[in-house]
Amino acid sequence: MENIQAAIENSKISAGKSFKSHYDLNPPANVELTSTTSINSSAILITQNEAKIKLGKETYIGRFVELNTDRVISIGDHSSILDRSVIVGDITIGRYCVFSMNIFLSSGNHYFRLKPELYIRLQDQLLQDDEYLKSTHHNPIVIEDDCWLGWGAVVFPGVTIHKGSVIGAYAIVNKDVPPYSVVAGTPGKVISQRLNFEPKRMIKASLSEDLPYFYSGIYSEEFAENKDYLRVSSDFRVVLKVNPEADKTIVLKLSKDFTRPVAITLGKQRIEFESKDITSVSFQLEEPNGFLNFHLELDSGFENVFIHEAFVS
Repeated sequence: MENIQAAIENSKISAGKSFKSHYDLNPPANVELTSTTSINSSAILITQNEAKIKLGKETYIGRFVELNTDRVISIGDHSSILDRSVIVGDITIGRYCVFSMNIFLSSGNHYFRLKPELYIRLQDQLLQDDEYLKSTHHNPIVIEDDCWLGWGAVVFPGVTIHKGSVIGAYAIVNKDVPPYSVVAGTPGKVISQRLNFEPKRMIKASLSEDLPYFYSGIYSEEFAENKDYLRVSSDFRVVLKVNPEADKTIVLKLSKDFTRPVAITLGKQRIEFESKDITSVSFQLEEPNGFLNFHLELDSGFENVFIHEAFVS
């Protein structure tokens, strides 16, 4: 509790003052944030019961934004939520996302067909006495990395907006959005592509056209400096074009800035690598869909692992 409260007291807001929990924060320990999280003093954060709000590094929460959950709201590093946006329920927002003003996301809904003769408010109250309704009430929303949502956009329960997508002003998004799509209208429709998302058999951190396929858990600072590596978080994903009949192996070329061995896992496979120099780490392909999720067993936030290449063979 003391550590969380200290982080809250020391976090920054746009005016350069310390953030104070002068609004309903219930309780403070249910909010996870860092010393670089920025929360405007007019924002409202509400957690119910054992719910959590998780705010990453360099995350910005603007004026009169409301975050309200009885589940988990998670907002990734370097993402910003601008003024008067409302985010309710079970919501995951990735890294490097940009939300304009007056955006609405909710993973829940009101009930009007349970017993349609009853007032809607009375039908909502039926939720409290029905364990099945309670367990299915939330349909989580996922906004993946590097998405931009325009002014007044609305996202329906259960929707996933995949990486790199752009949602136009006042669009109502009621179905999943493919990677790097541009959506507009009511209901929202894909009107163009930000880029042609076609996974490759080999991707390199040194090539700008390969960056979209280092799909998540990637820090892009090194890319902006034209380096031949990207820093990865403890959980990261790459996307490759896989031939399920021929390809048997996924190979990562990794390096690190510390000496101790580190383990990396893919599904049930676990491999340790020791050298700080570029090392090839190979896994058997278990899933043919090309979306590959890796986990690094890092001891602290001061240990950095870098990816140089990934390919299938």
